[in-house]
Amino acid sequence: MNKNMKGNSTASVLISIVILILVIFGIYYWAKNSKNPSTVEEPTSSEEEARTPGEPMVASKDASFISQSTAVLNGDVSPNGVQTSYWYEYGLTESFGSFTSPQLIGGGYVTYSAPASVLSLKANTTYHYRLAAQNQFGKVYGNTESFKTASTASTPPVSYLPPTVQTKDAAVIKQNSATLNAVVNPRGAPTFYWFEYGKNFGLGNTTPTASLVSSNANTTVSSALLGLESDTTYYYRVNAQNAYGTVNGNISIFVTQPVNPPTPPRGTAPNAVTNTASSITSSGATLNGEVNPNGSATTYYFEYGKSTLFGLFTLDQKTSETSAGNGTTLSKVSKSVTDLDNDSTFYYRLVSKSNFGTTYGAIYSFTTSRK
Repeated sequence: MNKNMKGNSTASVLISIVILILVIFGIYYWAKNSKNPSTVEEPTSSEEEARTPGEPMVASKDASFISQSTAVLNGDVSPNGVQTSYWYEYGLTESFGSFTSPQLIGGGYVTYSAPASVLSLKANTTYHYRLAAQNQFGKVYGNTESFKTASTASTPPVSYLPPTVQTKDAAVIKQNSATLNAVVNPRGAPTFYWFEYGKNFGLGNTTPTASLVSSNANTTVSSALLGLESDTTYYYRVNAQNAYGTVNGNISIFVTQPVNPPTPPRGTAPNAVTNTASSITSSGATLNGEVNPNGSATTYYFEYGKSTLFGLFTLDQKTSETSAGNGTTLSKVSKSVTDLDNDSTFYYRLVSKSNFGTTYGAIYSFTTSRK
């Protein structure tokens, strides 16, 4: 009897110890893993990976608008957060041998269609192709697909008319918001458009895509941005795409309002308007613009720089600074630049300065010819 009582007592003690250990462990685990309701919840690892820039993702798709001599190659590209270019390799075998011109599709984490037209094909012939894309993190290739050109002239050749675009001045600019504006001409085909924006030339953020019906009219489009930082310079441009290609607008800037705006100086900063470059050769070009000094002594110069294949660029060169006078109307100005690389894309903008401020024109681009 005593032995039984002693055994029961020992078992009770062991059970009590186990329960005590479980309680202590439970308190420790709760304290370690409970969330402080005053802190912002950190994103999960999968969310972080989804927003981490990297090499683009691509997928080749079926060709369309196939005629005796033309076709539109299709696919999807996700830039994966940074500026990305795409192109197609195609040919009579899976060794390809021909390439479409690279097209800049922008940045962001959205998946875009990536059309490109190919011309001068042989009738009644099978062609193989694949989509390729590249950004600063690497180059990737899509799956290989094929199509066969028509044997008769029943299907008309591709007309090859991508849309035209022009980025316009932002409006309704506040501390944390602004409205981006542009003009898009669909060129007779259903067209999608979107804006890219960011705090540097790399842009990096995108608005949702919107659509325009088939027309040949210049159409004003806009998109509202929210959640911006105050007193911050933002760069932006419009992009558009129809079944025949992707186009990029000029890059413009706006500055959000400061929280406590300073007292403005007595006077008006000069105006600077960048215009299309002219006299483009394999090694040079003439940069054009217009300056309004707004009544104060003003100087101007052009900033310019070369683009990489995937659209990254820096305006790391500048022309000499020249007087624009002190008039009150827009006057044409220009500068010639030389010693440029052939068959390369350059970005540029006009800058005007006076005692009342510095103004930057929109960023335009041109491509030098081949030698």
